This record gives sequence, C-alpha cells and structure tokens, in this order.
Amino acid sequence: MKTNFTLGLILFLLGQLPAQLINEFEPNPVGGDPTNQNVELKGTPGAGFAGMLVSIESDLANIGTVDRLQAISGTFDANGLLVVSVPDLENPSFTLVLTGNDATVVVGDDLDLDNDGSIDNPGDLGTILDAIGIPDEADDADNGVYGVDLGGADFLFTGDEPKLVFRDGVNNQWYAINDPDGGTVFDLAATMVDPMDFDIDPLAGSTFGSTNPTTGLAPVTLVDFKVAKLTRSVKLNWSTINETGNDYFAVERSTDNGRTFSEIGRSKGSGNSRDFNAYEFVDENPFRGTSFYRLRQVDFDGTKTFYGPLSVQFGEASTTVTVFPNPAYETISLRGLAGVVEEIEIFNALGRRVKTVSNTATKSAGTSIDISGLHRGVYLVKYRSGSERGALRFIKR
Repeated sequence: MKTNFTLGLILFLLGQLPAQLINEFEPNPVGGDPTNQNVELKGTPGAGFAGMLVSIESDLANIGTVDRLQAISGTFDANGLLVVSVPDLENPSFTLVLTGNDATVVVGDDLDLDNDGSIDNPGDLGTILDAIGIPDEADDADNGVYGVDLGGADFLFTGDEPKLVFRDGVNNQWYAINDPDGGTVFDLAATMVDPMDFDIDPLAGSTFGSTNPTTGLAPVTLVDFKVAKLTRSVKLNWSTINETGNDYFAVERSTDNGRTFSEIGRSKGSGNSRDFNAYEFVDENPFRGTSFYRLRQVDFDGTKTFYGPLSVQFGEASTTVTVFPNPAYETISLRGLAGVVEEIEIFNALGRRVKTVSNTATKSAGTSIDISGLHRGVYLVKYRSGSERGALRFIKR
C-alpha cells in the first residue's frame, strides 16, 4: 500500500486532525471470532500514546453496559499510524470509544441507566478522544449507539454488521464494508459509494499500518497556519501552495475550550491557483482568556474543509476573578466581580451548556452558584459582567 507521509504530517502539524482518532478496525471479522484483533489509530507522527479502548453494548437488551475494556499504548509511526492488538471486541451492536488514561469505568458498568440512548455521565469515560457506533439492527442504530452522543459518529444500519470500517486516508470520512465480496461500500448515512472512487480498492481488505484508501486530495494545500497575540488583538496568518475551487476562508473562534465555534470574519480565496498565497486576519476584539481559532475553507460548490484549531491566551482569564472552592461539591462562587453579573453559563466536558444563571447581584463573598445537580467532572464556567468577560475551569466532586 502507498503512504502519504508528507500530506499526513502537514495536516497533523496544522492541527486539522484531532490528536488521536480511531482509524480502522473490523467490527465483525470474516470467519470465526478471533482471539485478538487489530485496531488502527491515527495521531501525530512520532508521538507516544497511552489510553483505553472501551466497548459499550448497544444491543437494546443490554444497552449502555461496558462490555470490553482494554489498555493500549505505543508510538505513532512516520505516517501517524499506530496499530494495536487487543482481545476480540466483537459484539453484535456496540460503540467503540477511544479515551485517555483517566477513564474510571469497569466492565459491567451501566452508563445509560434510563436506556434513552444517551450516556448519563460522560465524565466516567475520562478524556474522550473518539467514538464510533456500529449497529447490526435498525433499532440499535435508532436508539442504541453512542458515537454522536460522545462527540464522534454513528453508522446507520445497512442490512448487516460491517466487516470492516475505516476513515478516508485524507479527509477522515468514515466508510463501512459489509461484505468484501459484495462490492459495496457505505458511508455514515448508508449511502453506497463506488469503490472506483477511491485511489486504492477498499474491497481488497484491511490496510493496517498503511494509509487508508481516499476519494481525493484536499482542495487546498495549507503549508502554514499561525496565531499570534498582539497588544490589543490576535493576528492569524496562513498560506497555501495549491488551491482548487477555493471560494473563501472563514475564520472561526471558540471561547469554550474548542467545543463550539462562531464565524468572526472571512478572507476571499484564490479560486484555482498553483502559486504561493498568503492570508492574514486580525481579531480586533479578542476574548479574555484562552481562545481557539480555526479556518473553515469553503469551495465554490459549498464543500467545507476545516484547519485547526490553534489556541492563544490573551491576557489572563481574569487577574482577580476566581472560582471558590475548587474542587467543589454543592456550590461555587465567582470571587472578584463587582456589580451585576449579566450571565453565567456552565459547560460540561463535551461542550454542552448544563446551567445558566442571569442577572445575579454579586456579594462580597462572591456570586454563589448551585452545582449540586451536576455530575462529577471538569466544567467550564463563563461569565459576563459589564465589559468584563472570562472563562474559568472547576472540578465538581
């Protein structure tokens, strides 16, 4: 199989890809159940990794139960690939989750006590890096897979459990093959994809340790992307050496640890170009604290590709505002604010807003917020008081 070291390295250096992803595995290997099976991860070339693979039962009879749990470790090769051998993970319908080393779950834990298709406390899974849901029945696809719920993706049911699933070697889109002899490839939406659209025949079998088949190169070859803090602003610079049908770049910013992004400006693209092109954008109203910036590249046909995110610390989250106590059990206080706090928002580790408090008058001891109803985990509290805005982390015990 061919490799694509240069492009893969550029994408990782630019932050287009998350630090670690599930890249390829066999949910239902051909033949009998193997004693061990391979799972391929994608990450930063040369970087070490240690984490966990967690298999969550998605059959409706045992929905939400931790079925398999395996510690994994290794070093990503020059192509950013790491193949690990783990005990058989096969289960008729399941969600495979890649986490850091901080997961606290054990085999047999029920993570969905009310069986509503949503994990009750994602914090028990620690740092969630990737997740993919694999159904083997239509009902499981509708109610039992948790990939999207955990920030990843879910396959729709395509008549059988896939023998092989893999990410596109360039754009990271998921594909599934139910029967290698049947000549059919499906995407996440259960749409059939012509195997001839790939540069390598995806029906030829797994490509563990080599770059996965791809349907095409990215429309833009980005060679540089930087974010720099100035005195009163943040400057973004990026450059390209190849553009095909590039309409524009949208600059997006996140102030909630990279969970959600909003567009703050655009730069016109160069259409079709083989020349070196340099771009610059200045954020004149940066967020106080840590911000994440990314580029959304949009073709003339509306196709989108994301680059980043990159982070920058503009000043301090607050020189005087603190969360007390931290860690906390029942309540927290924002100390150091004066006057009326127009809005306080609390976000969980998945970036979901779990609490909002509006128009709260501060006291000498700080603004008290009831957090007794929150699950254990790490949270981000954002506040707005007059012209002052900021975000602080705290731990709920």
